[in-house]
Amino acid sequence: RTPFIDLHYDARMEGVVRELAQVAEDGVARLSPLLRHTLTKAVPVVVYPSASEFANTALSAEVIDEGTGGFTEFQRDRVVVPFTGKWDDFRHVLVHELTHAFELNILESANDGASRAPRMPSLWAMEGLAEWASLGEDSTCRTWERDGVLATVMPGLPELESYWTLGARAFYVYKGGQSF
Repeated sequence: RTPFIDLHYDARMEGVVRELAQVAEDGVARLSPLLRHTLTKAVPVVVYPSASEFANTALSAEVIDEGTGGFTEFQRDRVVVPFTGKWDDFRHVLVHELTHAFELNILESANDGASRAPRMPSLWAMEGLAEWASLGEDSTCRTWERDGVLATVMPGLPELESYWTLGARAFYVYKGGQSF
């Protein structure tokens, strides 16, 4: 346990657990001033030792496909990610998911600890902020934006609001939100 992270990991990861915790705390230290918020409680973070063990987690009722890098359980304010040995990927996904933990904590604080549902922003806004907080304004964001506009497939805000209709363009919830 660290000041802001309650890390849960497999015993086989004992050799890297300090580094995992440091990446998480560094993420919190980066996000706190960026989002102008201090977490009011520790975030439970579950780290799986491989992508396949992550994909088979019982912590999600959903089927986790290979494109899912991690997730945040909104009901339990819990972050779940795999560690594949690729530190840059791990940092990106963890900071992305920690951004969601911050978003939920901010919403809860704004609503005096009561339900956050009445104040829940759009998915594209939450995912876009998480991508931006994790990666900044990166070249892939601008590339997707440019290609989407030129190919006239970039969804507008009304389409992003109803993301379930986007089909293969659903990644624009992330990249369109990040760009915005």
